[in-house]
Amino acid sequence: MEKNLKEVGYDIKKMPLGKLSDQTVKDGYSILTKLVSIHRSIKEKKSIFTDKSDEITTLTNHFYSTIPHDYGRGV
Repeated sequence: MEKNLKEVGYDIKKMPLGKLSDQTVKDGYSILTKLVSIHRSIKEKKSIFTDKSDEITTLTNHFYSTIPHDYGRGV
């Protein structure tokens, strides 16, 4: 499995999904689905970016709180 993940550019050290519960992964997926929906509406010009910027920021912050990432910063 690690080999397959590396082939698609996934770094298990930076994004340790194996340490997350199924529900946490589902929550992260739900957030990403909402972001994709916003992206499509902007792309199709059904709304403008500035109308959605607060929602994008909130969802992005929520995603990074839900799905932890390792940016290499020492703590």
